Amino acid sequence: KQAGQWREVDWEQAFDAVVRGLKGRDFGVLASPHSTLEELCLAAKLGPADFRLRHSDFSADGAREGIPWLGMPIAELGALDRVLVVGSFLREEAPLIAHRLRQAAKRGAQIHMLHSVDDDWLMPVASKTVVPPSQLVASIAGFQEALKSGKNPAILIGNFAQQHPQAGAIHAEVQKLGFKFGFIGEAANSVGGYLAGLPTAALPEVARKEALVLLNVEPRLDLADAGALAGARF
Repeated sequence: KQAGQWREVDWEQAFDAVVRGLKGRDFGVLASPHSTLEELCLAAKLGPADFRLRHSDFSADGAREGIPWLGMPIAELGALDRVLVVGSFLREEAPLIAHRLRQAAKRGAQIHMLHSVDDDWLMPVASKTVVPPSQLVASIAGFQEALKSGKNPAILIGNFAQQHPQAGAIHAEVQKLGFKFGFIGEAANSVGGYLAGLPTAALPEVARKEALVLLNVEPRLDLADAGALAGARF
């Protein structure tokens, strides 16, 4: 962009312009979790970077062990007999997981919903608990007995819960129950981002940088809080 106008240039000119724009600046990187593993790996090497664009709570950083993933092979979902799904628009987020749980429910598995929205999963649901977002954390402990009645129980944490302002507390409450649990990935490379070495800094820290490199990101549409980038140069 020169004199306020976009120009079409070749890659060499584009990279030269990027280098000039970043030279001497304190910059960070925001990458889309839909980027490839290779792209995310390179983004992690540039400097402070994060790919969790829609998250709002980063309190679990440094306390969490391992990578947030499903916690089991997808094929094992069909063998579960008690499942609690916390904060998930299941059919839209993960159709394959929804299909596996639907088949498990038809075989007698009890599927329990804890959410802040009365969402229709198009499957037999043993219980549906809809609470305000502020009560989501406190409601998790109430499913202890329902899960304990099964031989192969599990808890799945959905996108709504992962993007919740108390996401760290939700994770902690789920762990307290002592059952197998996992995270429903919110994007094509949510797990790959962690494998690539991201985040090297939490999003709020990256957002405070003087300049930002955006990898497949439209900040006004992709971020949970686009206002956090006010004043940043892209």
